[in-house]
Amino acid sequence: MTWPATPIHVLDFEGSRRSGVVEYGVATLADGKIIATHTRICAPSGPVAAAECAVHGITETDAARTEPFSAEQALFAGLRQSGLFAAHHAPIEQALLRRAWPVPPASPDFAALKPAAAPRLADWGPWLDTRRIYENLHPTLPGYQLMELIQIFALTSELTVLAVRRWRIFPPERIHPHRLNYFPPFVTQVYNASSSSWLR
Repeated sequence: MTWPATPIHVLDFEGSRRSGVVEYGVATLADGKIIATHTRICAPSGPVAAAECAVHGITETDAARTEPFSAEQALFAGLRQSGLFAAHHAPIEQALLRRAWPVPPASPDFAALKPAAAPRLADWGPWLDTRRIYENLHPTLPGYQLMELIQIFALTSELTVLAVRRWRIFPPERIHPHRLNYFPPFVTQVYNASSSSWLR
């Protein structure tokens, strides 16, 4: 893999195995810069639990007016074919992708030294997992959930400024504390990733 020239698509999903993805956010990085973003609310494929709604603020009524996540297959398959996926605790995003589309089109293995010459993979991985990055860089922290890391490294103010004034990732109606604290840190962490040793 040519680092950092290979695009990295940083993903964050709202949803569960029962509801499916009800919102997604994607920020694409290349050469340390955000070059594209995608986000929207998606109609659930199952019931949205009250506890989930309390976290992300998306009701079944609101989401039902939109297209389901399954309508985005071409987008996510194209992203996977062009670069590497990243997430915080990547098995969650991987599981939700597999729930929607169990087997993606064959794509380059961006973990290989020469992806163009390596066998193609019919998989959503390998992933750059920012939780694993922090576990390797800071093995003695008390916790590695994203909100814990934000508090430990005092990132809330900086991330709010970046999300609202600079990146403009979210539509105005979706700017609230959970989203501001949950998606931008993925992008911040990937900026600091300089080794493929955390790929999974």
